[in-house]
Amino acid sequence: NAGRSCGGAVSRSTPQAFSRGFVGRLMADPAFLYKLAFEQVVTISAATMYEVAHRGDRLKAEWDLALSNIMQLSVANALTVWCMTPVRSFGSSATNGFQKFLASMPNNAFDRAGPLRQYTNATRGLSVVTKAAELSAVGVITGGAFSLLNSGLLAMHKKKEGKEWEPSIPVPDLKTSALGMGAFLGISCNLRYQLLGGADRWMTEHLTSLAGAVSATALGRVVNNQVG
Repeated sequence: NAGRSCGGAVSRSTPQAFSRGFVGRLMADPAFLYKLAFEQVVTISAATMYEVAHRGDRLKAEWDLALSNIMQLSVANALTVWCMTPVRSFGSSATNGFQKFLASMPNNAFDRAGPLRQYTNATRGLSVVTKAAELSAVGVITGGAFSLLNSGLLAMHKKKEGKEWEPSIPVPDLKTSALGMGAFLGISCNLRYQLLGGADRWMTEHLTSLAGAVSATALGRVVNNQVG
């Protein structure tokens, strides 16, 4: 009920393209919001602990840089989960052959086929490649945007503290940040979330207890975060 209510609210208050994707994900996986929220808690908690451990006594002075890094990982995680979550057709907006081709592939190689959407081994395998490209692009944009933000924050610190001031965690340049995040999402996250999607499907089909399935997927996501 909560998922349906949220889906209705999103459909009424957001652009059509987003609401179509949101409702389609809820149709494919009613636990989508739970998984997204849990992923965010794990990601933000791990990123916060990393910042606290590595900045030490300088955390208070560098809180803005720490917050920017945490936000970057939070945004990257949310976009990865969105891109990798199975989705059901909900008024497809594909207008040309290439868009229809992309719409014919699953978001996750282990997604279930359905009456309106059949997948072959070829389309499942190709989806891994297309997701690598999609997530790489997402990573480049995310890494580039937060690199510009961090560079601005670093410049403000240097103006206040002096040109010799350096943060306890170095700020990568634009190229390193963009390409690094692109490679991380396109390679590491893509492969890990493909496998996580397969594990989620197996647990849904084989675990009869709802509590057991919820606990298992939560454990899997914690392990996935630590591996990443």
